[in-house]
Amino acid sequence: MKKVLIMINTLLLIGLITFLPNTLAKETQMRFFGVGADVKEGNSGEYTVVTKGEKAEEGFVHTAKEKFSKKEIEFKVELKGQDKVLLKIQETDARGRFIKEEKQAVELTQDWKSYEVPFVLESLDSQIDVLVVTESQLQTEFQFRNLQMSSQ
Repeated sequence: MKKVLIMINTLLLIGLITFLPNTLAKETQMRFFGVGADVKEGNSGEYTVVTKGEKAEEGFVHTAKEKFSKKEIEFKVELKGQDKVLLKIQETDARGRFIKEEKQAVELTQDWKSYEVPFVLESLDSQIDVLVVTESQLQTEFQFRNLQMSSQ
């Protein structure tokens, strides 16, 4: 009986040792979710977004996990591709009710270009989503990297 318990404990310990580091590594990565699009990670922190073209405002969304220390924040991202996209910041309260949003239309180019969208929060407790989405119904592909959200 002791041998069985020792074997079970050993297997559990091995499972935890192999599973836990992978789980922790995944939690520290940024999360980007496709909105009517597929988001694929490439080399060196670059991501490719391929929209389906079924409706306007397809692309990706990222929800900020960190809390901000000031109400003045900034969304920065580097983009390249073709066509026009919208850079959006959306603020919602703790219950998910919409508070406000800021959006900026940009024409993408074949070279990497940095874009910034300033935003003033209504509350430091708000949830912030940033999106890069198509302006119209359009099947397209674009790349992004170095997405940052910071207090100004």
